[in-house]
Parts: sequence; C-alpha cells; structure tokens
Amino acid sequence: MKTFYTGCICWFLTVTVFGQLPNTEIYMLSYTQVEDNFTIRNCKLLTHFNPDGYNNQPYFIDNDRLWLVTDYYASDNTEIVELNLLRNEMSRITKTPESEYSPKWTPDRAFFSCIRVDSLNNQNVWAYPYNRKNTGYNVLPSQNKVGYYTWTNESQLAMFELGPPIHLSIQNIGDIESTKVIEDIGRTLVTDNEGWVHFIHKMNDEFWFIKKYHPETPEKIETVTQTLSKVEDFALHKDGSYLMGNGSLLYRYDPSNNRPWVEVLDLKKYGISKITRLVTRHNKIVIVNEK
Repeated sequence: MKTFYTGCICWFLTVTVFGQLPNTEIYMLSYTQVEDNFTIRNCKLLTHFNPDGYNNQPYFIDNDRLWLVTDYYASDNTEIVELNLLRNEMSRITKTPESEYSPKWTPDRAFFSCIRVDSLNNQNVWAYPYNRKNTGYNVLPSQNKVGYYTWTNESQLAMFELGPPIHLSIQNIGDIESTKVIEDIGRTLVTDNEGWVHFIHKMNDEFWFIKKYHPETPEKIETVTQTLSKVEDFALHKDGSYLMGNGSLLYRYDPSNNRPWVEVLDLKKYGISKITRLVTRHNKIVIVNEK
C-alpha cells in the first residue's frame, strides 16, 4: 500500500486515441450544494505520488474507493490503480504488458471492464475478474477500435468507435457487428439510471451539443443543450443536472429550468487551471486538471 494524496493549501487520431499522454493530476472536492450555490468543504490532491505523469479517467467504485489510470509504474504503459479514500492508500489493480484505460464495473460487479491497448494498437473492451484470479476475456472480440464506452445494460455497450469518421455505436455481447447511431461525437459517454446514453455531438467546429439516446428507441435522439465552447467533458450530476469545466471554472446546467450554463465555482485558488474530465458521487466531485 502507498499513501497517495495531500491536502490543498485551501484545502492524433489514426489507429488509437491514446497517443502522447498529457501531464495531468486529480483532485477531489467535498462540497455542499443548494441549486447553483456550491460551497467547497475540502480539497485534496489525490495524485501526489505521480506529480509529473499521466493520472486520468477516475471512476468511483463506491463512496470511498476510486479507480484511475496512471503511468506511475512505467512511462510507456498505463495501469489501473485503486485509491481508498478513507485509508489514504493506493493498490495496484493491473500489471500487464498492455495499457489499460477507462475502468468501470461490469453491470454484475463481478468483473471490471476497461479499454486494453495491445502491441498492435488494437483497442478492445476487456473484462478482468475483480479478484484477478485469471486474465479475463475480450467482451467484444469483433471490435478492436473502441476509444471509449459505457454499459447500457448487462449485455450491451455504447461505444466511441474510431473512424474515420468517429461515431457512436451500439453492440450486444455476442453480436459480430455494431449498429452506428451518429457520427462526430465526443469522448464522454454516460448511461443514466433509465438507460439513456448521454454524449456530445460535434456538429461542426463551432457548435457542440449534449445529446441523449436510448437504445430501445433508436430512431430518437434528444438534444439537451449546447456545450461550453469546445468542451467535450461533462458529468451527469445526482440531481439530473450537468457539470462541465472550462479553465478553472466549473459550470452547471439544469435542464429542468432551461437556463444557460451557470458558473458555480472558480477553482483557481486550489491550483486547478484546466479542468478536463470530472465525475461525481454524492457530495464529492473528482476533477482531472491538465497541467
């Protein structure tokens, strides 16, 4: 086990989407909220162990544990680690010749899935048993160009498939081919509790929109709202709103009142200057800051 975080003072796209990895760090914010009024209770830097490396794609396992992807063990390879937020400890989850990205529970929570990039730059959705008793299995053997993904149910995935052109697709486990839904999407894919897949549609260089799609009604894609300018990372918040960062600023969009994006926090004083990915759970927000 390794201690992993410190407190803040104030508390290319050809074959693969994973080329030169940016220098990133991960922060966790504890907060209270009343609609658009957010108050930060605490701020923690979670990746003090790898200050000049790649630390990204956080995913809450439960309230007190987090998976993330890091190049801490080797600069030319990424692995998945688990952070115990209560005990302030880090455990290594994968140790393979391949690079792993985008860890998530499988719907039955017996396995965790990820994107595994092999020596030929094939990008497969792979599932490992959480107890690591074996080397796991290829979830969709016919697919080797998956950039990002989300589970829609126990036997189906929505995927960011590499192009050209990049597109959103749906595929059932056991099927040979996927079904294309829409082209020119962003990297964030989120499934809500009702089975809607939320994503960003890049209509052109200027106009990007958050949209949602339900596999049971494939003929219908709903537009939620326009994104902040050229921002492709968002989180679906517990109250049904959306969170998105731009520089050091955190914004919230509430579809129930149809108002524009509202600035809710400026995180500059915590050392956060370029928010990219973010995930939320209960009263916590985990943010990736690109240096």
